[in-house]
Amino acid sequence: MRGTIKAPKLSVRSNLDDAIVQRLKAVVGEEVAKAEALARAKVDGIVTEQVEADLQAEFKRLTGGLAPEIGLPKIKL
Repeated sequence: MRGTIKAPKLSVRSNLDDAIVQRLKAVVGEEVAKAEALARAKVDGIVTEQVEADLQAEFKRLTGGLAPEIGLPKIKL
């Protein structure tokens, strides 16, 4: 507070804006990390399926279909 009794002046300072910004960045960062993990998992699943299908087709081609009961192991990424 400053000024005179007849004309007082009040000023207020706060770090509330900084606190809100920091928390918002943290929350958004967490959500982005979750979305990125989900996207990676989906892409990995699609790629794994395609790679396995390609490998199975190549195995069948190379063996001439002589051993249809033999399969390749599953790929884990």
